[in-house]
Amino acid sequence: MSFLSELFGPATDDFGVPLHLPSPREGRERAPTASVSAGTLVQNRQPVPKVIEKTEDEAVVEEYAKTAIEVGFSPGALTEARFKIWLKKNGVPFYNYMEVCAFLDSVFPGSPSWKAWHWVPLREADRERKISFRNEIRWFIDNNRVYQKAVPLSVLRTVGRIVEEIPEVCFFVSDAAERGDPFLMVAAVGMTPYVIECWDEPGFTGRAT
Repeated sequence: MSFLSELFGPATDDFGVPLHLPSPREGRERAPTASVSAGTLVQNRQPVPKVIEKTEDEAVVEEYAKTAIEVGFSPGALTEARFKIWLKKNGVPFYNYMEVCAFLDSVFPGSPSWKAWHWVPLREADRERKISFRNEIRWFIDNNRVYQKAVPLSVLRTVGRIVEEIPEVCFFVSDAAERGDPFLMVAAVGMTPYVIECWDEPGFTGRAT
């Protein structure tokens, strides 16, 4: 679906999953709600990274962004269009968000599964935005804390590069009660979440995959 179509028509993610545009509720900014649950996806399957094959024309998006900023309009569709351009220009792959959630549910089983793992804000700035994701089963983000384990330097550098160009996005790390390989998610209000990094168990020099 094109950037302009997203602004005025039904929103879907890159995999055809319908999304509901967010609306403020109880003082929280809500991100899109996927219409399928993680439980409907294949369990115990390591997510496979994909690449962005097609984006909107960068010049068109930047011209739109300039005017949008001037009038104080900042839709999630614009943020997503700019982020997809960033991914393609920098050759950064991403993982399907719902596939990652299904995988984490299978690796860290719980009853209910939200007790076994959460997405946790990486920075205090991310926590303050209070973005919330959910499917039919549960909320996915714990906004009561920020991530306290070590993150590899290479991952932090990626975060820094993204912040330089798209400062409105937020970052979240999958955090489990048991040790495991974390994933990094990039999100914003009204934007499809993108998982872009996975690394060996928490550490300062863990190998990013």
